[in-house]
Amino acid sequence: MPRPARRFAPLAALLPALIAALPLAAAAAAAPRVAAGPGAPLQEVSGDPLGELATLTRALERSAEADPPEVLQAEVLFHDLRILWTAQPARRAEVCDAVADWVGTVGRRAAAGRGGRVEARTATRAVEWFAPRLDGALVADLGRALARRDDGPAPARRTGLAALLGASEDPGARMALFAATRDEDRIVRDTAVAGLAGRDDQAVHTLLVELLEAAEAGEVAIRMGAVEDHFRAARVGRTDAAFARVLIYVRRRLVADDWRRASRAIAVGAALPDEVTLGPLIEALQVWMERGEAGLQARRIQGDLLDELHRRTGRKLGLHPERWRQLFEAVRRGDVQLAGPEGGEDGRPRTEASFFGLRPWTDRVTFVIDRSGSMDNRYRREADETDTPSRYTAAIRQLTGFLEELGPGTRFDVVLFSSEAVRWRRELVPATPDNLASVAAWAASAETGGGTFLREGIELAARVRKDGSIDLAKLESDTIIVLCDGDTDEGPGWVPGFLRATNDTARLRYHAVQIGGSGDGTLRALCEGSGGDYVHDRR
Repeated sequence: MPRPARRFAPLAALLPALIAALPLAAAAAAAPRVAAGPGAPLQEVSGDPLGELATLTRALERSAEADPPEVLQAEVLFHDLRILWTAQPARRAEVCDAVADWVGTVGRRAAAGRGGRVEARTATRAVEWFAPRLDGALVADLGRALARRDDGPAPARRTGLAALLGASEDPGARMALFAATRDEDRIVRDTAVAGLAGRDDQAVHTLLVELLEAAEAGEVAIRMGAVEDHFRAARVGRTDAAFARVLIYVRRRLVADDWRRASRAIAVGAALPDEVTLGPLIEALQVWMERGEAGLQARRIQGDLLDELHRRTGRKLGLHPERWRQLFEAVRRGDVQLAGPEGGEDGRPRTEASFFGLRPWTDRVTFVIDRSGSMDNRYRREADETDTPSRYTAAIRQLTGFLEELGPGTRFDVVLFSSEAVRWRRELVPATPDNLASVAAWAASAETGGGTFLREGIELAARVRKDGSIDLAKLESDTIIVLCDGDTDEGPGWVPGFLRATNDTARLRYHAVQIGGSGDGTLRALCEGSGGDYVHDRR
């Protein structure tokens, strides 16, 4: 009897472990198996990829910065979800929800300035793979979920659903996105607008114009820059259903009192044919010249109008509406054929006044000047010069010379930045000789030293409130000119989010001068993101 007891004791000890292993074995047996390709061995999904992705999504939502190993694990899980999508079609709605949660969380983090490239790449890849595979039934289900309000999905999921539908070509996706442009959540609305932008669809053209009007009236907040980009790429002809709506919007706003609306109308009007747009552009130029002569803020729009006229005609006729009218009449008679600017030619109009080679059209400008310690370095205009000013002194001299050329009709202010930023005046002042002498003396009294914290200087110049919004009532400038001589302490990562959050309404154009070094890309990002010019002075 003792021998049998010893024989079965090990088996009895293993029974609890075997019982515990049964669910795992069952799960492994039930795991989807799918061939990666013809003749390829079957692949298996182990564990619970939907649950694991949900856990990673919650962790990402709570974190200040994404954890690289967790993002890498999400990439692996998306691979498993692709297998699950193929192996178990009945679970595709669950997969869509899990993908939408991750994509929406990433999108909302980016909107809040907490996003990073790694997680953004996972979201982009997920949308690119799953969205084209949505059939009509799934699109309808996602659209209904997106439209639910009282007991509907959380904002993160709605954001992700809008991203998936925005990348889908199924006809039902468009209607769902239309409804989502009125979602109570701003990020969901912006995601829906981005999903509609770029579609060659008359109903989309009409809706986006209506949204612009509602946004300008304060009835809804959307990312207007996405709508402008849409119309810059779109083409709306005379026979198109949206033609009258777009034309009316453009004609009325080209001569609006608000220069920002006129600027936006130029962008939207890019979608219309030359023969219907040249006339309103020329008449708007006349109006804005008269406003400039009356001392009103007009120089920036004059330059934008000339830029658009040159883009459409290939001509540079300057601030001479009568010459533009003569050209237009010749075109209408068929005597002249229009041609856009020759390849490689920079069509932006230039002023005579120059700041380190920058020649922006503006009469309302704020300068943001670096006064960090490195600005004490010599600014050598010629290789053999010995008696040279510092970079800081050279910057102030160029600043006053530039404003003197523009004349007292130009109003300006100056912000100096290093480890902190300081403003010269509370509001813009005329570029009179007395004010130029005063700002030169003030700048000369400011000691150089400290770090290069550019963002604080930019936010001070752009009238950014503590909550990140722009105080348009106090923002007089239409142009900000930045000068910096090295890498910034913050780096360039903040720029895209900052411009998205502020420049839809502010419409500031940033021009920049990089003195010496190569910089860290911050100045170039500000210029490229706002349509401004960038100069690299290596001296």
